[in-house]
Amino acid sequence: MPTYNAAFDAFEYNDKVEKTVPYYNEFFKQIIDIVDVLEFKDIDWLDIGCGTGKMAEAAYNYFNINEFAFCDVSEEMLNITRERFKNKNNRFFLMSAEEIEFCDKYDIVTSIMVNHYFNKTVRERVILNCYKALKKGGVLFSFENFAPNTGFGKSMQLKRWKKYQINNGKSENEAESHINRYGVNYYPITISSQLDILKKCGFNKYETIWISGMQAGFMGIK
Repeated sequence: MPTYNAAFDAFEYNDKVEKTVPYYNEFFKQIIDIVDVLEFKDIDWLDIGCGTGKMAEAAYNYFNINEFAFCDVSEEMLNITRERFKNKNNRFFLMSAEEIEFCDKYDIVTSIMVNHYFNKTVRERVILNCYKALKKGGVLFSFENFAPNTGFGKSMQLKRWKKYQINNGKSENEAESHINRYGVNYYPITISSQLDILKKCGFNKYETIWISGMQAGFMGIK
């Protein structure tokens, strides 16, 4: 099974990610708001790289979910989600986004802080898999780290990101270690390059829906 080098394990994830990624919880609010505006009903939802189930928690709080599918490469993450949502209509898939082979099945596909772990070639294949998994009119939401357009922008934003982590309780060494993952353990691309991939994969409409620091949100409609 293909894997990616995630920053945190299942049992520390929720605590660590909020100290590391600015506005992390805002990602889910943005998705919920747009799904609400688009007026989806009885939703079939696939969450790739589901982690501990924060996307599912938000979705179940706001919408009538017909089926929620959890997909992750971590068996520990899936065990957590099974326990959290054991009384819901769910499916669980221990697999990478590279391996999904659904066709015209889901209204919504979400991928939160996942795609930047893939190089450009694999990223295109993953996004194409997401496109195929969607029903006509379905929506892909992706939030991830992105690459600034210039060297100056990269340097400035990485310094801001390091400062954020230190201000939220990390040591300087911990913050520096995470910053040094850029281009080594994950592979951000520019916002324009991300939109180009959505277009190339066949999405009828595609937009940047949120930007802050070095994180951005995107959507594509099949």
